[in-house]
Amino acid sequence: AFAAVKTDGSVVTWGSPGLGGVQEASAPGYKVSVAHLLTSGVATIASTQTAFAAVKTDGSVVTWGGSPSDSRSVAHLLTSGV
Repeated sequence: AFAAVKTDGSVVTWGSPGLGGVQEASAPGYKVSVAHLLTSGVATIASTQTAFAAVKTDGSVVTWGGSPSDSRSVAHLLTSGV
């Protein structure tokens, strides 16, 4: 899958849905859309073979992609200061 940051700070994704082509965080038995978090304020994107992380201008991080891209266990660490 692919992801691009647009000049307005939004993210466009495409490719394999199971590898981040759709803006969903997933883990076994868990899937949630993060698209609403990627409409503005994204500064940069990092990726692995199966997942993405967007660093936002407010210092927060949004993750999505293939399982396990779920960041619930560290969510409290990703809200600011990154």
